[in-house]
Amino acid sequence: MKDKREAVMKEQQEIRGRMGGTLLILSSAAAFIILGLLLLFVPQVQVAYICYFLCAVLIIWGIVLIARYFVTEAYRSIGEYGFSKGVLLVILGMCALVRTDIFVEFFIAALGICLLLSGITKLQYAVDLKSMRDGIWVVMLTISLVVMGGSIAIILDFFPDAELRRLFAYYLLIVDGTIGLAANLYLYIKIGLFQKDERQKLEAEESVKQEIAEPEKQTGSVKSDSGTEDFKAASESDPEAASGNQQIQQEQKK
Repeated sequence: MKDKREAVMKEQQEIRGRMGGTLLILSSAAAFIILGLLLLFVPQVQVAYICYFLCAVLIIWGIVLIARYFVTEAYRSIGEYGFSKGVLLVILGMCALVRTDIFVEFFIAALGICLLLSGITKLQYAVDLKSMRDGIWVVMLTISLVVMGGSIAIILDFFPDAELRRLFAYYLLIVDGTIGLAANLYLYIKIGLFQKDERQKLEAEESVKQEIAEPEKQTGSVKSDSGTEDFKAASESDPEAASGNQQIQQEQKK
């Protein structure tokens, strides 16, 4: 009973962890789409304003991680580094806030790095889908390679002018975010179905083992009952042999 309860708790933790990671990546994909649309179609939005916003997000995120570390008593786990991550994010956010001009100068390159990370994540999606024998993995592999190639071109500036590089980065943000939303939802559903099939197969194997084990137990009990009946019959027909058998059994017990 205890093992079953622990297995259920472990499964629930895995589900929560998978949902948390999926929500984080979905939020990032949505942010890519919104950011690309704003930079392309809203001239009033300047890169400096976006940099201020991102700095504020980093600082708030760091404070949340630090608070979560103490509220959840994460110090009880040796592998928990929420406090260190929070301090790092707060420091990075404050440094970027003080020198926003430097961040603005390298804004397009920073977008390229974000897109490269997104492309690498999609590459893992392709590997996951291939492991689950899903034919979509080829499409996902192609998309990941295209995104990674485009992001590398942005980082290394393989464009004839800065304007073309900027427009390419903004459009790639929108495309990557849209694909990221669809890919994450599909992968989340696919993993859930795959785990469900694995559990059903395991339960079927256990039921087959139980069905095989039950006849063996019944056969053993039948043999025991038949031996007792033979002994009783022999006792009734030959009392001397019965008394001798009883003496032998008592000696064996001793």
